[in-house]
Amino acid sequence: MTEIASQIPIGDPRDPSTIMGPVISAGAVDRIMGFIDRATSAGCGLAFGGKRLGGELADGYFIQPTGSTI
Repeated sequence: MTEIASQIPIGDPRDPSTIMGPVISAGAVDRIMGFIDRATSAGCGLAFGGKRLGGELADGYFIQPTGSTI
């Protein structure tokens, strides 16, 4: 799954090659990152992801594809 998740084309949802776009708002980013933080604090491990994307997508509402070990 980690390898598959790392190959998901992330970007502008208007681009036909994009598979995963941004979440809807800054509030949604905060809420999702809060879920991830609470899960990891409670002992759930992450198999992959769990962070905001940087680089050219840093100004958008992009979060890495994320999966837990549970």
